[in-house]
Amino acid sequence: MKKTVTLIFLSLLLMIGFTIAQTNVYHHMPDSNAIWRVTYGTGITVDNDNCCNDCLQYQNQISGDTVIGAYTYHKLTKSGVTYYYHYSTACDFSNPTGGFNGYCGAYRDDTSAKKVYVIMRDSSTEALLYDFNLNVGDTIHPVFNLFNCPLITIASIDSILIGNNYRKRWNINFATCGNAASIIEGIGSTFGLFEQLTNFESGGQLVCFSQNDTSLYPSLSLGGCALFTVGLKEVINADETISIFPNPANNTITIRHAVLPAKEESLIISDIFGREIYYQSISNSTRSTIDISKWNDGVYYWEMISNNGIEGKGKIAVIR
Repeated sequence: MKKTVTLIFLSLLLMIGFTIAQTNVYHHMPDSNAIWRVTYGTGITVDNDNCCNDCLQYQNQISGDTVIGAYTYHKLTKSGVTYYYHYSTACDFSNPTGGFNGYCGAYRDDTSAKKVYVIMRDSSTEALLYDFNLNVGDTIHPVFNLFNCPLITIASIDSILIGNNYRKRWNINFATCGNAASIIEGIGSTFGLFEQLTNFESGGQLVCFSQNDTSLYPSLSLGGCALFTVGLKEVINADETISIFPNPANNTITIRHAVLPAKEESLIISDIFGREIYYQSISNSTRSTIDISKWNDGVYYWEMISNNGIEGKGKIAVIR
């Protein structure tokens, strides 16, 4: 019995020591092939109508490096989809209204100082984004303090398993300015990489972080966090005989049939308001390409129709 207790005690000591050793190692921010996926929602109702609202799902993705002054920064592209908002239902994430894509900023990680700095798209001035040296009781002065909350402090510090390693986690006390959130070493805020740390009536939520095509947060799993997947199939026919790719698209899309259509089919593409913007008859072909270079960015709906009815349908995001 004593031997068993001793072994359990030693195992616990080893586990604690292993965790402490891992959290004493600084886990720097990624420098390539990383995605932060965020869901963002807000809505303020005025006279039973939509006002001042955003319903978004998007990703921040490292898209290369740039040199500014004496430092190398990692550039980030923000791409995503906007969704319909109504006062009675708030964000309707089943009803997309548009898309967006573009450069949003760049950061650098000073690994010796354990601090991360950012230059946002519309700024030429570097600002402190994350300080991974803070202690319990220290005040945070975030770049994105939308409501100028006077009391954003570190409530506690613990660790969290990210992948196969433990990382330090700083848990935030907002007083009356926001909801619970944390800052994780090497990832950033659980509200999102660049989201404000105060989310009263609005804010983001980091739903996934991945690096090298492996999801690390909130749990370890194969596959990345990409909101958009090239070649994504969105069809209703059970055998998935029709696909339209890439999705999201840029200048062209390709329609592919797994087998030669037995009858003539019609492809109809409409915008979010139901207006038909493209029509094509398809027969004796398993593949055709459409020029969409003059289409506006946004979400479009397609249907493939034959004399038997709807053969397939789905949606396409056009993002540049």
